[in-house]
Amino acid sequence: MAWTATGGNLKGPKGDPGTNGAKGDAGKSLHVANITVSDNSDVSVAALSPATPIATGDLISDVDGRLFTVSSVVNGDTVHVSNQIAGVSFKGPKGDKGEDGKPGADGKDGTGVNIKGSYDSHDALKHEHPTGVSGDAYLVAGALYVWAGSEWTNVGSIQGPQGPKGADGTNGQDGRPGKDGTNGLGWTWGHGVPSGSQPVGSLYLDLDSGDVYSYTQD
Repeated sequence: MAWTATGGNLKGPKGDPGTNGAKGDAGKSLHVANITVSDNSDVSVAALSPATPIATGDLISDVDGRLFTVSSVVNGDTVHVSNQIAGVSFKGPKGDKGEDGKPGADGKDGTGVNIKGSYDSHDALKHEHPTGVSGDAYLVAGALYVWAGSEWTNVGSIQGPQGPKGADGTNGQDGRPGKDGTNGLGWTWGHGVPSGSQPVGSLYLDLDSGDVYSYTQD
């Protein structure tokens, strides 16, 4: 005895295709601002990257790493944001200050004048010294006369003129670079609830709901 095919088939014809489902909502976008953003304020679209397209529910991160939600699109040039999302920042802590560079070497002293004597009058000085040498100086009735290359010049003070500027000292060596600051908390984002493991303290942004998740120690 055995089974024998009869040639009959109880399977009906293929049904018609079902209608397409409704289009899903657009995902949320992240825009980076090159300015500081304030709570509950208007923000120029020109300060954002990317600037367009932008819609209500999108996220904006300012220059300080703070995160805001777009609450409304005012017009093609401006959007309005809500208060900062508490406890969320894209900016890591500041690194340690580098060590100061070593001081440069002192410059050479300038050349002063050589006070060689005194006279009662300018005429007496010129009579005794029709010419002089650069740097020579004489006191005349309390005023200081210095040889200026072609004549004795009253500089008006017992202190001689300032000597030429000394040569600049060589620059000190650059200080060693400071140690790198510790890295900021890691950020990831995607659609839906996060899965998988991350370093403790990592943050995750659900672009569909706007919810922020923190990976914590069990």
